[in-house]
Amino acid sequence: RQRMKKFITVLLTIAMMFCLFGCNSDQQTNGGEDQTSEMPKIGFMLTSMDGSMVTTANNLESEAKRLGWDYTTLSSDADTAKEMTNAESLVTLGVDVVVILIVDSDASVAAIRYMTENGVQVIIAGRSANVEDGDYATYVAGDHNLCGEAQAQFLNDYMAANPDQVLNIGFVRGSASSTAATAKYDGFVNGFLKVHENDENVNYLAEEYGDFTAEKAYNLVTDWLQLYPELNVIVSQSDDMTSGIVNAIKTQGLDPVNDFVIISADGTAVGIEGIRSGEFDCSVCMSMKALAEQSMKAAEIIRNGGTVDKRTPIEGYYRLMTPENVDQIAAEEGLD
Repeated sequence: RQRMKKFITVLLTIAMMFCLFGCNSDQQTNGGEDQTSEMPKIGFMLTSMDGSMVTTANNLESEAKRLGWDYTTLSSDADTAKEMTNAESLVTLGVDVVVILIVDSDASVAAIRYMTENGVQVIIAGRSANVEDGDYATYVAGDHNLCGEAQAQFLNDYMAANPDQVLNIGFVRGSASSTAATAKYDGFVNGFLKVHENDENVNYLAEEYGDFTAEKAYNLVTDWLQLYPELNVIVSQSDDMTSGIVNAIKTQGLDPVNDFVIISADGTAVGIEGIRSGEFDCSVCMSMKALAEQSMKAAEIIRNGGTVDKRTPIEGYYRLMTPENVDQIAAEEGLD
């Protein structure tokens, strides 16, 4: 009887081993049949992982999943040397397409060209680079002048509603190397400054680059508040910089809500919170959702053997976000 028990135990053990082996084999087969190896590969190279870049990454990854791409997301940390390293990594991984949000319009050309020369189709998104036509597949973006024009229109409307108020303006620009920032600036200049260049109640006091950082914007506005105590309007090219501007105003014991008109750009979570708190009067929302959708549409065309135009425009890329419509736009952009 004892021998019989041992015999049955051995049989059960063998049966369990076969079952486990069979189950594991099925899992490995299913993994292979998950088509990961057959999925097209796409790389996302982000300027950094700050502010609007986080939203952009989330939208790109969501679209890639929906369309069945195997994706890799890398941040260049606003460093062109790391950007090149990322380009080399993606080539080594064997990606078919890269969507890149560049670090610098000139210095990023090397990374773009390297990927193209190694058989990768490159989609430049959001901000243009000074590349030749053969260096990339398409450039996806809206008309950046419209961002500056929207900021100008907001201030024009404010003047119309407050005709007796004197506007003493400072403009915090993004960076000298950003073609998009330059276009946005031109939109504001043409839409507001040139229109009011002879107005006695408009004084353009200062402009300086904040390099898209809260810290630098904080420092330069702190200086402005000492040099120009009459300053009461500040225009900024990013919500991150605007957060630094607001902190500088508060540190000086001033009230950003009642003492200043603060005009921002990007429409990120930072901008939404600023508008809801009353510290930002507006922010021009840049649709990261639309950017991701159009970039992935271009990738799909390439995936299916088609060709894309060198310029892929995005309609409705910029929308002025104010207290009246902030909740609606935030919901539409998936920012809440």
